[in-house]
Amino acid sequence: VQRFFHGGSRFFFRFVRLGVMAGIVYWWLFAYLHPWLFDERYTDLTRGLDSERAAFAWRLAAYAVFGLLVIAANVAFDYTRIRMVVEDRRSALGGLAAAVRFIVRRPGAVAGLWCANALVFAIAVAAWALLAPGVVSAGAMMWLAFVAAQLFVLARLALKLHFVASQTALFQGNLA
Repeated sequence: VQRFFHGGSRFFFRFVRLGVMAGIVYWWLFAYLHPWLFDERYTDLTRGLDSERAAFAWRLAAYAVFGLLVIAANVAFDYTRIRMVVEDRRSALGGLAAAVRFIVRRPGAVAGLWCANALVFAIAVAAWALLAPGVVSAGAMMWLAFVAAQLFVLARLALKLHFVASQTALFQGNLA
C-alpha cells in the first residue's frame, strides 16, 4: 500500500501537467475545429449542392477527419502516460514528443492495436445493448438489473486496463 501511494504521489503532478495539456488539445478540437468543420466548412461545401448524397458524403468526411484527430490525440496522450511511467520522465512535453516519435515510427502496429482494442470494446458495448435489462419494477429483478449494470461497469474498466496494458506491452516490446 505504501509503494502504491508513493508511486501515485511521484507521478501526480506530472500527470496533472499532462492533463492540462490534454485538456487544451481536446478543448481546441471541440471548441474550434468541430464548429469550423461542421458549421463553416460543411455549409460552404454543401451550399449549392443539389444532391443529398453528396452532402451526406461531405458530412461523413468531416466526421472521419474529426474522429481521426480525436483518436490521434487520445493515442498520443495514452503513449505519453506510458512513457512517463516506464521511463520515469518528469516532463509531460518531453513525454509527448517521445510518444509522437514512437507512434510515427510504428504507425501500423499502433493503429492495429488500437483497432483491435476498439473492436473488443465495440463487441462488449453491443453485447450490453442486446442483454441490458430494461426498466424493471422494484424487487428481485431490480437488484438483478443493478448487478448486471455493475458487472458491465467492471467489464468496461477491465477493458480499459487491457487497453493500457496492451499499449504498454507494445511499447516495451519495441524498445530495442
